[in-house]
Amino acid sequence: GAESKDLVGQANDVVRRIREHPEIDMKNSWKLVHIFIGANDICIWCDYQELSADHFRDSIAAAVQVFKDNLP
Repeated sequence: GAESKDLVGQANDVVRRIREHPEIDMKNSWKLVHIFIGANDICIWCDYQELSADHFRDSIAAAVQVFKDNLP
């Protein structure tokens, strides 16, 4: 049931978990993040048509920025 509006919190949680994991070298280990989102955003749009595509794009961009800022 996740929607793009939830992504920033989820991104911060992933970053925290990576930092706390004892087997991950934050500076030298590769990190690959997949973001699967969209279907639930389409479903809620039917009830909230005032939300534009920009709203969804900006939510996703904010989450991607969390990863860019926190994962070397």
